[in-house]
Amino acid sequence: MLLGKFVHPNFAESYLLQMKTIHSLKCKSVLEIGAGEGFVLRNLSTLGYKYHTVDIIKKFKPNYFCSLKDLKVKDKYEIVCAFQILEHLPYEDFLIGLKKMASIARKYIVISVPYNCKGTRIEKTVWKGQFKKTYQEVKENYVPTNLPDRKDGPNGGHYWEIGRGGRTLTSIKKDIEKIGLSIIKEFHSPNPFHYFYIMRSK
Repeated sequence: MLLGKFVHPNFAESYLLQMKTIHSLKCKSVLEIGAGEGFVLRNLSTLGYKYHTVDIIKKFKPNYFCSLKDLKVKDKYEIVCAFQILEHLPYEDFLIGLKKMASIARKYIVISVPYNCKGTRIEKTVWKGQFKKTYQEVKENYVPTNLPDRKDGPNGGHYWEIGRGGRTLTSIKKDIEKIGLSIIKEFHSPNPFHYFYIMRSK
């Protein structure tokens, strides 16, 4: 992995949304699968979170140096999360991975996965002085590209994406519910390719 490649506005917006989403759930123990360079880890740790990580890359110094499949923990975490990670598993293993995350989470499972879509996002914000937002309106209109699945999965790329290979938001939701999870909230990042789910066990 090329260090620093995620220092880009598209990723910065999603990192901020990851932190805001976790913070909004008012929990203090978090386990992140595939934390990578640790942007969210470093920021939330300074706020007093018990923030542990799982990764297969040793130089990132994870608390658990293993894959999600091989992960074993002594204590559960209030939130278990994975951002832009689970698409690197075959789709069937993605669902198995979600069940594993749910078995470790005391309250919430939070993920983001790729949504291959096209469309528009129009944002109107009115400011009145520093940090005084008086009005904000966001209108999003996205549709899936309906492209075939990518072919680079076995080489470290994406095995699957929403909006490709016939996978829709509806079909993903049905599969998530089949494995015993309820979707509390789902939404796009300002970068529409990053689609978020907040879930918990039924």
